[in-house]
This record gives sequence, C-alpha cells and structure tokens, in this order.
Amino acid sequence: MLSSKLTDRPWKKMLWIAVIAALSYLPHTLQLTYFRDDWYYAYDALVGPAGVFRYMFAGDRPARGPLFELYQALFGMAPTPYHLAMLLWRIAGGMAVVWLFHLLWGRRSAAGFAAGALFGLYPGFTWWVQGIEYQPMVASATLMVISLGLTIKALRLQRSWLQVTCVAGAVVSGWLYLGLVEYAAGMEAFRLCLIFLVVSGPELRSFGSRARVALRTWLVYLIIPVGFVLWRFVFFASERKATDLGAQLGGFLADPLLTGLRWIMNLIVSLINVTLAAWVQPLSNNFFSGTLREQAFGLGLAFAAGVLGWLLLRQDAASSVRKKTTTADNWQMHAIWLGLAGLLLGIVPVVVANRQIALPSFSHYALPASLGLVFAVVGIVSLISDQHVQRAVFGGLIFLSALTHQGLGASAVREERTIAAFWHQMVWRASSISPGTTLLVYYPDVDYGSDSDVVWGPANFVYYLQAQEQLPVRVQISALTPDRGTLDAILAGKDVQESTYRAHSMIIDYGNVLIAVQSAADACVRVLDPRWPTYSLADDLALRSLATSSRLDTVEVSGSGAVPPASLFGTEPEHNWCFYFQKAASASQYGKWHEVAAIQDEIGRLGLHPNDQIEWMPFLQAQAYLGDLEAVKEIATRINTEKVYRQQACSNLTAMAGHGYPLPPESQAYVNELFCGGTQ
Repeated sequence: MLSSKLTDRPWKKMLWIAVIAALSYLPHTLQLTYFRDDWYYAYDALVGPAGVFRYMFAGDRPARGPLFELYQALFGMAPTPYHLAMLLWRIAGGMAVVWLFHLLWGRRSAAGFAAGALFGLYPGFTWWVQGIEYQPMVASATLMVISLGLTIKALRLQRSWLQVTCVAGAVVSGWLYLGLVEYAAGMEAFRLCLIFLVVSGPELRSFGSRARVALRTWLVYLIIPVGFVLWRFVFFASERKATDLGAQLGGFLADPLLTGLRWIMNLIVSLINVTLAAWVQPLSNNFFSGTLREQAFGLGLAFAAGVLGWLLLRQDAASSVRKKTTTADNWQMHAIWLGLAGLLLGIVPVVVANRQIALPSFSHYALPASLGLVFAVVGIVSLISDQHVQRAVFGGLIFLSALTHQGLGASAVREERTIAAFWHQMVWRASSISPGTTLLVYYPDVDYGSDSDVVWGPANFVYYLQAQEQLPVRVQISALTPDRGTLDAILAGKDVQESTYRAHSMIIDYGNVLIAVQSAADACVRVLDPRWPTYSLADDLALRSLATSSRLDTVEVSGSGAVPPASLFGTEPEHNWCFYFQKAASASQYGKWHEVAAIQDEIGRLGLHPNDQIEWMPFLQAQAYLGDLEAVKEIATRINTEKVYRQQACSNLTAMAGHGYPLPPESQAYVNELFCGGTQ
C-alpha cells in the first residue's frame, strides 16, 4: 500500500499521472527520430529560409505556423525534444482532466485520477510517435481541457479579479485550441453542457430555469466560437477544401438527403472507432507483431503502469473510508451524460467536414472526443458497487492503454531503424544520386502507403541537405509509392509532373526512376540494373515488369561518399556481407569484374555469406566473365538451390554479351550446362 501522504492532494495525483505516462511512452520516446511526415517538416525547415512554417500553413491553418516557429527556435529540428514535448503535452492533458474532475466533483478524486490517466493514455491516438507533425493536435487537446477548467473555476468564484482572470484565460486558451485544431469546435457546445451542470441555486430546480441561466452564463464564452468563426471563415480564405466550411456545406446544400445519410454513416463508424476499436485495433495491429523481447519489455512496463494505477485507486478508496465520504449524489450519471454529449460533439464537426475518424490514419480526429469518452467510461465503471471490481477495471484499462502504446512505440522504432539501415546500405552502394531522380523504394516489412516522404526525406537528408533561399523548397530527389497506379504510370511512358505540397515542390519523372528493393531486414539492398536485374523470391511480383525502367545511370559510385547524419540514422553498421555486396554491385555497374572477384576473395577470408542466395549474382557474373570455372561451379551450388535463381543466372549471364561483356567460349558453354539446361 502506498503512503496516504503520496496521494492525499489532487496535485499529487497529477504527479502520479506523469509517472504512469512515462512508463507508457518514455522508453520509446527516447529512441524515436523522424516518423513518416516528420521527414518533410524537418527537411523544409532545415533547408528552407526563415519563415518556412508560416509559409507552410498560410493557406489553411495559419495559427500553426507561429507554434512550429517557436518549437524551431527552442529545439531546432532535433527529433528528441519534439518527442519529449509530445509526452509533456499528454501528461499536461491528463493533469488538466484531474483538475477539471476536481472542480466538478471535488470528492471523487479516484474517479478524477482514473479519468486523467485514461485521457493521457487514450489508446485511439496512434500518431504520438510522429513527434513533429502532431504537436498542434496534442497541444490543442490540452488547451481545450484547460479552457474548460478555467470556465468552471470562474463559476466557482465570487466576483473578483481572479474570476475575471479565469474568464480571460478560458477565452484565450479557447481561441488557441480552436486556432490549432478547427475540428474541435464542437467542444464549445460541451462547454455549455458543463455550465448547465454547475449552475445551481434554490430557484433553479426546473430544467427550463437552469437552462436559461446556463445560456446567459455561456454568452460570455460565445466570444470563443464566434470570434474563431469570424477569423477562420470570414476574414481568412482557406486554400484547402478540407478546411473550407463553405466548400464542405456546399455538398450538403447540393444533395441534402445523400449527404445527410453519409454523415450518419460516418458518425456511426466514428463512434465505433473512438470507443470500441480504440481499445482493440491499435493493440492488435502493433503489439503482437513485435519480437518476443519487445513484447516482454512492453508487457512488463504496461503491467507496472496498470498495477500502479490500481494501487493509487486502492489508496484513495482507503482514504475515503477513513474520511467517511459518501456517494449519495448522482455524479456518475452526470459524468455519463456529459461524456456521451462530449463524444457526439467532438465527432460531429469531423463528420460535417465529410470525414470520419478512421484508425490509424485519422486517429488524431478522436482527441477532442476522447475527453467525452473518458467521462463516460469513468461514470459507467464507477457505477459498479464492488470497489475491488471497480479498481480492477480501471487498472485493466490503464494496462491495456499502456500496452497499446508500447506496441506503437516499438513498431515505430523498428520501422525507423529499418529505414536507417536501408540508407546506410544505399550510401555504400551510391556515393551520390543525380538530382532530378525519382525513387521507387521497397523497404522490408514497411507499408508506407502514400507517405512517400519516408523515401525522399531520408534520401535528401543523406545527399542534398544544402540550404535554399526560395519557397517552396525544391526537393532534389523525389519518390513514388509502390502501388498499382505507380506501376501503370511508369509503364505508360515518360511523363513528368511537378508536385507541390505546402512548403516544398518536386519533379516526379516517370522516365527517370531508380528502383531499389530490400526483400527482408537481413537481406541486402538491391538497386535494379536493367541490363541484368536480380529478383528475390520475397520481392513483389510487380518488380519483374518494372526492371527495365530502372535508371542505373542516376547512381554515382565515384568520389567521396555521403554520410547519413548519426542523430537520425545511427552510427554506420559493421562492414558485414552487405557492405561487400554493395561494393561488388558498384563495381559491376561499370564492368570492373576484377574488383568484384577481389571482393569475393575478401569475403571468403572473412567467412561472410548472404542470407539470400540471389546476392551471389555479381560475383557469379565476374567469375564467369573472367573464366574461373571452379569459382562459377562453387557459386552455382548456392544459386541453383532455387529454380527461379537458376533461371535468372542463365538470363543474366547470357545478357552480358549484349552489353559489351561477352563470356569466354568455355565459360559460356559451362554456364549453359549449369544454369540453362545445356540448350543455349
């Protein structure tokens, strides 16, 4: 049992929320670098001139520009401070909920602690691993709770300068949270619900009289949504349809029935995702895909967080018994109804914008509504009469939330390390990549969907991090996503497009595509050579039709090599098989077959070998060209273990003559016998 002195004040419970959040987030927070869209934020800021963030958000959410400029002034673009700031915002949000609960139901400190912990650990928000881009969302969620709390605090005070200060603070923080996240606007109606709950007096026994007083009180705070709407939708012209109220409502006016039905369906889906799916989908999608070591580590920390939450609630229950507090009021039902109202009001603006809260892509839309969710959950669980069961449920929810974030963090760190390892190999392979190149990259076990910045971001950090004076910033190496649309576009012919997004632009040249693939984390990166491409059994089948489109001439192997920044990519890996494979592939690009053979001698002395036998291909080509039949036979015993690899050896060795590297007659005959069935 924890000492009662550690939990007898609301501010002490707030500190325990920080401990639980640290157990849930901190281990992976300290390991994360740039994740997904963080790459373009960081690249634009580091390469572009001053004012890049104001330029980035000038067309849709101008309030975010100064926020990011403040961060940049404080931290530069080093990733760790942003991730720590993300953690601090989540902790501050949980603390603010404890305070809000204390203002509403002062004696229900255990419920307030549970609500604060669950808000700070809400498992439906999966993008906390993206430390830069989602700063405005977590800041907005915390400022939202602070603004609501200041409103209730002002109502609890007598007329004084302190009350005026609280009202002013509520208005300013209200403008700030809406300026950062406009789809949180529904929570201004939730403010009215809170005011309705708090106003009291002997003359306010009827619903109507109470509603009238609540509305009169709320009029003071109406300046928040009215002021925001006037600024956001009257004086400011949005360039993005997704944040343009007129464009969104235009669809409803054009077809009210169809749009209304779509809104209803989106509302249902969003409600399911914010509530039920949030506790299941992120956990099942991330935690169980990790290694046993990661799972054991995460399980231990999540269990510690859940047990700590259970102990704190148990201590609070013991203190309540000693103080003889009662549960005569109907606060649980108030919390439930408030929570349901907050859920709906938090979701409706998203739905009206013709979006839905989908996991994980749009999990950030759930943050405003998550306040309503924790109110409802705490109210429902608190109705359980058995205190032991009640505490077990709260502890279990904290455990599941922490376990979800352990899985999310481990998955993100694993992806970042996979990408870092890929680019270390690319640097071994290519000292430079020509500007104007369009990359098509297949990372191992990384489904990056439409987030092509996880390709061009690292590429430009490695090869083109020189400062520029113009806006938008010109990205020197662009990238495509590995999907059917990309395949069709490349095969269709040489099409050139300029793509501009926020503060950067790039040229996407479908006729100047360089294709690189890594089939598994323990395999080597292969830059496809259209003269004699190599495919692994684990490769996407679409690669076979794209191989001749890979522009190997964009790869330069001479000169001083690029050095990936250690703060993002870690230190250079040891020189294992893949290091020598990349050097052999570089030499084979220019037909330096003696160098390739010398590299094979070196790996033989070191006792190195590949995990994918297709990686013997450049060595096989070198030995066949040089006429070393014993070496060809030795490599054949490895490559011929797979029929597909044997067929590739036949076609690649045969193709060498057409590109200026004919095999000696005896080598050609031997190759025909070993790989081509003696028919060539």
